[in-house]
This record gives sequence, C-alpha cells and structure tokens, in this order.
Amino acid sequence: MEFLAALFAYLHFGSIMLLAALATAEFMMLHRNLDAKSVEALSRIDIAYLTFGFIVLLSGAVRFGVSPLGVMYLGGNPLFWLKLMLFGALAMTALYVSWRYSRWVHQARMDLSYRVPAAETVSALRLVKFQMTLLALIPLLAVLMVRGIAR
Repeated sequence: MEFLAALFAYLHFGSIMLLAALATAEFMMLHRNLDAKSVEALSRIDIAYLTFGFIVLLSGAVRFGVSPLGVMYLGGNPLFWLKLMLFGALAMTALYVSWRYSRWVHQARMDLSYRVPAAETVSALRLVKFQMTLLALIPLLAVLMVRGIAR
C-alpha cells in the first residue's frame, strides 16, 4: 500500500508540474500573432493541459483516499475545501478558454488566412494568467493543509 501511495504522489506531483509547463506554453503562444497554424498548435497544447488537469484531479482523489493523515483529518481542514474550490475555478476557467480556442480552430479551418483578433488574444491571455495564479496558490494551500494550519 505504501508503494501505491508513493506512486500516486509521484503521478500527482509530476502532473502538476506538467500542468504548469503547459500553462506556460499557452502563455507564451498567446504573446504571438496567432495565425491558423498557431491556433492548431495552441489547441493541441490546451488538450494536453486539460488531460493533465484531469490526471491531477484523479490522482489527488486517490491520494486523498490512501493518505496516511486520513480522510477525516484532511476533510476537516477548511484549507482542503478552499483548495478544491480554487481547483474548481481553475477547471472552469480552463474549460472556458478551451471553448474559445475551439472557436478559433473552427474559424482557422474555414479560413486559412484567419488571424485571432488582438482583443481576443489579450482576453485569453488574462484568463491564462489567472489560471497560472491559481496553479501557484493551490500547492501552497496543500502544504499549509498537511501541516495542520487552519485546523
């Protein structure tokens, strides 16, 4: 059981790091003038981002269930619930951004000379920055939670 817990911890932390790397890639892509080819690449990065977000959620749920601290300890800490709310906000924002990207991809496939309007790029960039902020706060809450702060 200990090996399984360690394996899921590794999967969880590795997925969080990949999530941060993919958010950074989206951030960098949104600083460019997005043409049809760039929009396709951005969409593929976003699909990977959503996939690893789902892996973070699933591996976190497994870790919660096998935690040596116990479900009662973690579930009784308000920081745990705040962490889940922030992850929910992250997920909702990510899904909204993905929807926007899918619209861009659709338009780019209809018109190969399509360029994403600057205002839309700036708006998406703002949302990705918000996601990156949440990605920085969630592990902080996890560290505080495990140490019994706010319990």
